[in-house]
Amino acid sequence: MTESESQDRTVQEGIQIGIAILAGVNKDYVTVNIIVVRATTASTQQPRLLSAVTINVNYTIDVPAGSPAYGPGSAQNVFDKLSQASIIDIRNSVNQAILSQGSPTRIGVTSKSLSAISPQVTATTQAPAPCPPDQETKSDDGHNVGAIVGGVLGGMASCLLCMIA
Repeated sequence: MTESESQDRTVQEGIQIGIAILAGVNKDYVTVNIIVVRATTASTQQPRLLSAVTINVNYTIDVPAGSPAYGPGSAQNVFDKLSQASIIDIRNSVNQAILSQGSPTRIGVTSKSLSAISPQVTATTQAPAPCPPDQETKSDDGHNVGAIVGGVLGGMASCLLCMIA
Protein backbone atom coordinates (compact mmCIF):
# COMPACT_ATOMS: atom_id res chain seq x y z
CA MET A 1 0.00 0.00 0.00
CA THR A 2 1.29 3.42 -0.90
CA GLU A 3 1.05 6.60 1.12
CA SER A 4 -1.71 8.00 -1.12
CA GLU A 5 -3.65 4.73 -0.94
CA SER A 6 -3.50 4.88 2.86
CA GLN A 7 -5.42 8.17 2.69
CA ASP A 8 -8.14 6.72 0.43
CA ARG A 9 -11.45 6.46 2.31
CA THR A 10 -12.45 3.19 0.61
CA VAL A 11 -9.14 1.61 1.65
CA GLN A 12 -9.57 2.85 5.23
CA GLU A 13 -13.11 1.48 5.34
CA GLY A 14 -11.92 -1.82 3.87
CA ILE A 15 -9.32 -2.12 6.64
CA GLN A 16 -12.00 -1.36 9.22
CA ILE A 17 -14.35 -3.98 7.79
CA GLY A 18 -11.59 -6.61 7.45
CA ILE A 19 -10.62 -6.24 11.11
CA ALA A 20 -14.27 -6.31 12.19
CA ILE A 21 -14.90 -9.54 10.25
CA LEU A 22 -11.81 -11.15 11.73
CA ALA A 23 -12.84 -10.08 15.27
CA GLY A 24 -16.49 -11.05 14.75
CA VAL A 25 -17.87 -7.59 15.58
CA ASN A 26 -19.85 -4.85 13.90
CA LYS A 27 -17.62 -2.57 11.82
CA ASP A 28 -18.89 0.42 13.80
CA TYR A 29 -17.08 -0.94 16.87
CA VAL A 30 -13.71 -0.64 15.08
CA THR A 31 -11.74 2.62 14.90
CA VAL A 32 -8.75 2.62 12.55
CA ASN A 33 -5.80 5.01 12.74
CA ILE A 34 -3.31 4.88 9.85
CA ILE A 35 0.15 6.33 10.47
CA VAL A 36 2.69 6.84 7.68
CA VAL A 37 6.31 6.49 8.82
CA ARG A 38 8.97 7.79 6.48
CA ALA A 39 12.67 6.98 6.69
CA THR A 40 14.88 9.93 7.62
CA THR A 41 18.45 10.80 6.73
CA ALA A 42 20.86 10.20 9.58
CA SER A 43 22.51 13.62 9.41
CA THR A 44 19.49 15.94 9.09
CA GLN A 45 16.62 13.80 10.40
CA GLN A 46 14.61 15.05 7.40
CA PRO A 47 12.26 12.67 5.57
CA ARG A 48 13.79 10.93 2.58
CA LEU A 49 11.31 11.63 -0.17
CA LEU A 50 12.27 8.75 -2.45
CA SER A 51 12.45 6.14 0.27
CA ALA A 52 9.84 3.52 0.94
CA VAL A 53 7.33 4.27 3.64
CA THR A 54 6.07 2.06 6.42
CA ILE A 55 2.39 2.29 7.14
CA ASN A 56 1.24 1.34 10.61
CA VAL A 57 -2.40 0.51 11.13
CA ASN A 58 -3.54 0.89 14.73
CA TYR A 59 -7.06 -0.02 15.64
CA THR A 60 -9.30 -0.04 18.68
CA ILE A 61 -12.35 -2.21 19.12
CA ASP A 62 -14.93 -0.79 21.51
CA VAL A 63 -17.25 -3.52 22.73
CA PRO A 64 -20.41 -1.77 23.90
CA ALA A 65 -21.61 -1.80 27.49
CA GLY A 66 -24.12 -4.54 28.13
CA SER A 67 -22.23 -7.04 25.98
CA PRO A 68 -21.85 -10.52 27.44
CA ALA A 69 -19.00 -11.11 29.88
CA TYR A 70 -18.10 -14.43 28.23
CA GLY A 71 -18.68 -16.12 24.89
CA PRO A 72 -19.64 -14.57 21.54
CA GLY A 73 -19.81 -10.78 21.64
CA SER A 74 -17.62 -10.47 24.73
CA ALA A 75 -14.37 -8.50 24.83
CA GLN A 76 -12.49 -11.67 25.76
CA ASN A 77 -13.91 -13.49 22.73
CA VAL A 78 -12.81 -10.65 20.43
CA PHE A 79 -9.33 -10.66 21.97
CA ASP A 80 -9.08 -14.45 21.60
CA LYS A 81 -10.09 -14.33 17.92
CA LEU A 82 -7.51 -11.66 17.14
CA SER A 83 -4.83 -13.46 19.16
CA GLN A 84 -5.39 -16.65 17.18
CA ALA A 85 -5.38 -14.90 13.79
CA SER A 86 -2.14 -15.28 11.86
CA ILE A 87 -0.53 -12.54 9.80
CA ILE A 88 -1.85 -14.34 6.70
CA ASP A 89 -5.39 -14.40 8.15
CA ILE A 90 -5.21 -10.65 8.81
CA ARG A 91 -3.83 -9.89 5.34
CA ASN A 92 -6.49 -12.02 3.60
CA SER A 93 -9.39 -10.61 5.60
CA VAL A 94 -8.34 -7.00 5.08
CA ASN A 95 -7.51 -7.43 1.38
CA GLN A 96 -10.84 -9.12 0.73
CA ALA A 97 -12.68 -6.32 2.52
CA ILE A 98 -10.74 -3.62 0.62
CA LEU A 99 -11.62 -5.38 -2.65
CA SER A 100 -15.30 -5.54 -1.62
CA GLN A 101 -15.21 -1.74 -1.25
CA GLY A 102 -14.18 -1.42 -4.90
CA SER A 103 -10.48 -0.66 -4.45
CA PRO A 104 -7.74 -2.66 -6.19
CA THR A 105 -5.31 -1.78 -3.36
CA ARG A 106 -3.54 -4.68 -1.69
CA ILE A 107 -1.74 -4.61 1.63
CA GLY A 108 1.02 -6.68 3.09
CA VAL A 109 1.15 -7.46 6.78
CA THR A 110 4.59 -7.86 8.32
CA SER A 111 3.76 -8.06 12.03
CA LYS A 112 0.97 -7.90 14.55
CA SER A 113 0.79 -7.02 18.20
CA LEU A 114 -2.13 -6.93 20.58
CA SER A 115 -2.51 -4.88 23.70
CA ALA A 116 -4.25 -6.31 26.70
CA ILE A 117 -7.92 -5.73 27.16
CA SER A 118 -8.45 -2.50 29.03
CA PRO A 119 -12.02 -2.20 30.21
CA GLN A 120 -13.30 1.33 30.38
CA VAL A 121 -16.82 1.96 31.54
CA THR A 122 -18.53 5.11 30.44
CA ALA A 123 -21.69 5.83 32.35
CA THR A 124 -23.81 8.81 33.11
CA THR A 125 -25.52 9.21 36.42
CA GLN A 126 -28.01 11.64 37.83
CA ALA A 127 -27.63 13.25 41.20
CA PRO A 128 -29.90 11.59 43.75
CA ALA A 129 -33.01 13.46 44.80
CA PRO A 130 -32.66 15.28 48.11
CA CYS A 131 -33.88 13.39 51.14
CA PRO A 132 -37.17 14.52 52.62
CA PRO A 133 -36.90 16.23 56.01
CA ASP A 134 -36.75 13.96 59.00
CA GLN A 135 -40.31 13.79 60.31
CA GLU A 136 -39.21 13.19 63.90
CA THR A 137 -37.97 16.76 64.26
CA LYS A 138 -41.18 18.31 62.98
CA SER A 139 -44.20 18.97 65.11
CA ASP A 140 -47.71 18.25 63.94
CA ASP A 141 -48.03 21.76 62.50
CA GLY A 142 -44.77 21.49 60.51
CA HIS A 143 -42.60 23.73 62.71
CA ASN A 144 -39.03 22.73 63.49
CA VAL A 145 -39.41 21.91 67.17
CA GLY A 146 -35.71 21.19 67.73
CA ALA A 147 -34.65 24.69 66.69
CA ILE A 148 -37.34 26.33 68.80
CA VAL A 149 -36.54 24.30 71.91
CA GLY A 150 -32.79 24.76 71.38
CA GLY A 151 -33.21 28.53 71.00
CA VAL A 152 -35.34 28.84 74.12
CA LEU A 153 -33.01 26.67 76.25
CA GLY A 154 -29.93 28.50 74.95
CA GLY A 155 -31.50 31.88 75.75
CA MET A 156 -32.48 30.76 79.25
CA ALA A 157 -28.99 29.38 79.95
CA SER A 158 -27.35 32.65 78.95
CA CYS A 159 -29.78 34.61 81.17
CA LEU A 160 -28.99 32.31 84.11
CA LEU A 161 -25.27 32.82 83.54
CA CYS A 162 -25.78 36.59 83.53
CA MET A 163 -27.71 36.46 86.80
CA ILE A 164 -25.10 34.27 88.50
CA ALA A 165 -22.22 36.51 87.50
